[in-house]
Amino acid sequence: MYNMIMRNLLICLFLFQTVFTDAQIIDTVLFEDFQSGVPANFVLRDMDGYTPNPPVSYITSAWVTRDNLHNPGVGDSVAVSTAFYTIGASVYANDWIITPPIVLTTNSFLSYKAAKSAVIDFSYYDVRIAQDTAIASFLANSPLDSTYSGGDINYLGETRTIDIESAGYSNDTFYIAFRNNTYTFVDQFSELYLDSIYIFELTGRDVAMNTLNIGKYVAVGGNNTLTGELYNNGADTIYSMNLNWNVNSGPVNTQNLSAIAIPPFTNYNYSHSINWVPPSVGYYQVNIWVDTINGDMDQYNANDTLVVNTFAVSPAPTKRVLVEEFASAAINGWVPDGDYKLQQILDSDPNVIGAAIHFNDSMEILDGANVILAYSNFSAGTFLSGSKCAALVDRYLFSDQSSVSLRIVPTDTFLWSDKVTEKLNEQPALDISLTNYFDTITRALSVDVTAKYEGPDTGDFRFNCYIVEDSVSKIGALYDQFNHLDSSAGHPYEFTGNPIVGYNHMHVVRYMFGGPWGTVSSGIPSIVPVGDSITYQYNYPGGGLPTQWKYEDITLVAFVQKYNLTDTSDREIVNAVSSKLNISTTGIDDMQKNRETFVSVYPNPFNRQTNIVLNIDKKVYVRGDIYNILGEKIVALLDGYMPAGTYKLQWDGTDNKDILLPGGIYIVIVTIGEQICSNKIIINR
Repeated sequence: MYNMIMRNLLICLFLFQTVFTDAQIIDTVLFEDFQSGVPANFVLRDMDGYTPNPPVSYITSAWVTRDNLHNPGVGDSVAVSTAFYTIGASVYANDWIITPPIVLTTNSFLSYKAAKSAVIDFSYYDVRIAQDTAIASFLANSPLDSTYSGGDINYLGETRTIDIESAGYSNDTFYIAFRNNTYTFVDQFSELYLDSIYIFELTGRDVAMNTLNIGKYVAVGGNNTLTGELYNNGADTIYSMNLNWNVNSGPVNTQNLSAIAIPPFTNYNYSHSINWVPPSVGYYQVNIWVDTINGDMDQYNANDTLVVNTFAVSPAPTKRVLVEEFASAAINGWVPDGDYKLQQILDSDPNVIGAAIHFNDSMEILDGANVILAYSNFSAGTFLSGSKCAALVDRYLFSDQSSVSLRIVPTDTFLWSDKVTEKLNEQPALDISLTNYFDTITRALSVDVTAKYEGPDTGDFRFNCYIVEDSVSKIGALYDQFNHLDSSAGHPYEFTGNPIVGYNHMHVVRYMFGGPWGTVSSGIPSIVPVGDSITYQYNYPGGGLPTQWKYEDITLVAFVQKYNLTDTSDREIVNAVSSKLNISTTGIDDMQKNRETFVSVYPNPFNRQTNIVLNIDKKVYVRGDIYNILGEKIVALLDGYMPAGTYKLQWDGTDNKDILLPGGIYIVIVTIGEQICSNKIIINR
């Protein structure tokens, strides 16, 4: 029984310095890890009188030490006490272990690690302080700490820290006692473990600079607000301090922060009131530091300065963000929510590009499946069947996320959009462009992708290009969209059916020229100098694009991506660009060619409300109407001149008399200047 229970125990040696990184510890008053048994100057008190007892005869006194069986043979010992007694009744243990006398001055802290033998155990203890070793003296004072393990402590062990001075004890000699006070039911096994008792004194004033939000590149002439995070690493609450910065050892810019109150061991987000404007192209060293904390010096200077190196570029390339949504018509009913959120992001900023990588349906491609599997923690058959949908934002691992894949549920309103905004605010080193040549007769496609570097870079960088098709809509089990939102009150896809028959799949990735990880040896050197321009040409293989792909609905998405052989979280997309097929010489009717460029509809199909998005490139006369399949106009949307911009019109599925229309197919026709654009809209009732 003992060996079985002990397999559930993990006791690891804990050193307090690993929690308070770079903290300045003035004095170590006491440290005991029980590597050599219970020290002779510790006092043990068996106040319950039940020790030893047959079930745990190896515990011969109130507390003993034993090798950690989960880390055997390396001298990793822990102190152990029990409440497992065969006395035929439930009982409280009452076993004490008391430190030798300790002299406390100011800013004193206690740290220790406690654990219990198994998840189902109940291990209660308290930590007390007194000026002598009499049990009555300890009980006369309030506990420094008191824990019911079943609710508060991880049975594998957790470290607890106490501010002794804040509890009212300083500038005198004290004893600290740990009491096993577990209540045990009849024949209920219970053991309490104690390790790494650490009593120490910290500096009062100590600030550690954690981060400075300056990217690898900045724009010449750009107005950079210096923001970041600092940490109160001292024992005093900070009410004022000076925040300073300079560049390349130049003049110091100081801001006094006075209306603050930063408790010990907490983070603080700062923003300097004086911005930095890089004057010319080149490397810069930005230094930021704090001083004069609460009107006095920082007592530990090794961590109060942060240095960030950056490069200023001119002209400053435009940052575009690629969002790769994981989609499946057949096995993930949350995809409509992801489609809706992605379309909202795309409509909000023209510098965001969307791509839907499909899995386990008729739109799956092998390269896309490899991307999904590389960024999931699940098997191929279960990844998309969970309770979330997922997307990659530039395949970047954000500092506050544990995975490159950003998984959301319908209530996660802003995760994708917030991360897109974060990436849009970055300054890239390179600009990227593409030109393409498409023959509508042979369907041959050639794409030239060019990267122009305004800043230096090093690494394994590769070109890639996707063929993306919009408005993919067929009827069948591997096209009809599985829909968990059909019964989600208030969601745009409520009452649209499950599955949604004839679902309009947008941004479907049909082909990856460079595969999942980019084209090897595509011409970008491992050390890229400023001003270098590299072009790579892709040609679609075989006899041209498949005839079932509607070329008027195709977008090319080109990008430069980083590659790391062993780490998929280090394969960031550096910059991207998108373009419609160049079909100006094919004689294709302009209305058909520009249908998706000027007018898009989402969600589609819909039940309650849909969005009709218009993209207008100059001031022009615009008229929009909705017709039924008999050619009868049922709704007038707008009629008049409109300036350039993107407009989103909402339609609730009613006619001009606000009468709810039946389910079926409707056509929106929009005249933008001399362009006539149309799109099919489906109402599901």
